Amino acid sequence: MADEKQESTEEALVAAPVIMLQEIGEVWTNFLRDVGSMFWFIAQTFQETFERLREGRVPFRAASFFRHAERAGVDSVPLVALVSFFLGLTMALLTGYQLQRFGTERLVPGLVSIAFTRELGPLITGIMLAARIGAAFTAELGTMTVSEEVEAIEAMGIGPLRFLVAPRMLALFFLMPCLSTISNISAILATSLISKAYFGTPSPTFSISFAIRF
Repeated sequence: MADEKQESTEEALVAAPVIMLQEIGEVWTNFLRDVGSMFWFIAQTFQETFERLREGRVPFRAASFFRHAERAGVDSVPLVALVSFFLGLTMALLTGYQLQRFGTERLVPGLVSIAFTRELGPLITGIMLAARIGAAFTAELGTMTVSEEVEAIEAMGIGPLRFLVAPRMLALFFLMPCLSTISNISAILATSLISKAYFGTPSPTFSISFAIRF
């Protein structure tokens, strides 16, 4: 019995690296499959849209584009502005207290402004859109797939990608820079309030410091 247990233990130790490599290979394969599916999805959407445009016909209705643009852009303005405003407040307050020890709290406006305009503004906007609009679009299209509405569109000879996906993608593409700008403005406004209330930075000094950084 002891010899059999020892042999089984040795076999398990020998097989462990092979099993680990197999699991890593499966994870990597699934990742590549998901990435390839995403790129195929985007490429097919643009292909159907451009083919429709080459034929001199409208790929989708303008009303559909403006409806999704309103959902993705106008309705997302309060959420993006509010989150960016409080994040700007927090960032200005924390960095200001640390810089105040060295007498360099005047650097807070430029620090927060550059951080938001270059990195945090687009990042926060993308997260908000993915959480709010991405989930809504996914649920809507998933419901249409389950109820066989997508198959009905295909049966009518209409490309579902350029009819359903293209207006949503274009709405997000065109509204993302606008929402990023709103995010930056909200964060800079919050930074100016914190700089004036806690660190005594007057508005002209804040404006000059902000202009120098850019």
